Amino acid sequence: MTTSHETVFLSEILSGEAIPKGKLEFFRERFRDHLYELVVNEFLKQEAASLLSKADVARRIHRKPEQITRWLGAPGNWEIETVSDLLLAISKAEPKVTLSVLNSNPQVVVTSAETQTSYQPLQKITSAETSTQPVTVMRVKGPSPDRIDLSLVA
Repeated sequence: MTTSHETVFLSEILSGEAIPKGKLEFFRERFRDHLYELVVNEFLKQEAASLLSKADVARRIHRKPEQITRWLGAPGNWEIETVSDLLLAISKAEPKVTLSVLNSNPQVVVTSAETQTSYQPLQKITSAETSTQPVTVMRVKGPSPDRIDLSLVA
């Protein structure tokens, strides 16, 4: 295993170089997933409290119920107007957008229903035979939560 030419995943972004298309697509997908999770989680909260159904959302934004089902079924190429309409109908709110500055030494936040704990990466490994991208190895100890959300934090 070779570690001499370790390339940090964010190096082109942080250096100001042209960003490779694959990394642009990665962050587009990430953003799309964040928006989808925001909308769906808001809907599920309202639905669980018996305050809202998909038919209610459809009626509120002048759409057919099957369109709402498709939108809430999987992340897609939503237009900004779609996100705004859904959140307005579901939560009676508009999203607040913030930025998370990227850095080359991210923390990983592991969230369970009971706790939120930050873990530093144990090590980065780069193998010249398999990839130029480092792999971050982490060890999480303790009881297994029902759900673990991992995200990069600056």
